[in-house]
Amino acid sequence: MNGGSDEIISQASDGGDIVIPAPPCRPGGAGLRVPVRTERTLRAAELALRLAACGFALLAAVLLAVNKETHDFLGLFVKEVRYTDMQSLVILVITNGVVASYSFLQGGRCLVSTVRGRALVSKPLACAVFFCDQVISYAALSALAGALVAAMIGKHGQAQFGWMKTADLYKRFAMQATGAIICAIVAVVAMVPVSALSAFNLFRLCGAGKARNIY
Repeated sequence: MNGGSDEIISQASDGGDIVIPAPPCRPGGAGLRVPVRTERTLRAAELALRLAACGFALLAAVLLAVNKETHDFLGLFVKEVRYTDMQSLVILVITNGVVASYSFLQGGRCLVSTVRGRALVSKPLACAVFFCDQVISYAALSALAGALVAAMIGKHGQAQFGWMKTADLYKRFAMQATGAIICAIVAVVAMVPVSALSAFNLFRLCGAGKARNIY
């Protein structure tokens, strides 16, 4: 034992948990191992968060895609508005569709991992998941920021540029778009701890030689 410098790892057995000391992470050595109960909790949390991100992102995309409203301007002409009339909403729909699809696939991976009782075992896979999570999270956040700016302009207008408050003309469209943006916000919030978990899964494998299963 090296005192406080030793890491404690846990492996499951038929009789319970076997706790043994392990040396710190070194190049070519084994990665950080965590207690089995903690491992299961992390897998369950990741699964729940990815499914939440999938559900809310999908809901946001659907709410915007089906959102439309027609307004009659004093009988002179009729104007129908859809999300395609605002480029920021188009980007938000596409981005949330990608987020939902990606989260669904990753949720399936987490579900298989939970059912089989195995943790992430491949360092290249952990690196790929970490990279994809970062890209998806920042893309979703960027699309959401653009949609929020457009929504604020539609709600309050911009007198300096002569932009009117269009939200007052299409109230139902504005309300449904607001609900979609709220769902997109929840999806982005769910992706934040997901990114942290994927970072943990990668960094705990630092210096891992041959990947191992945790049962």
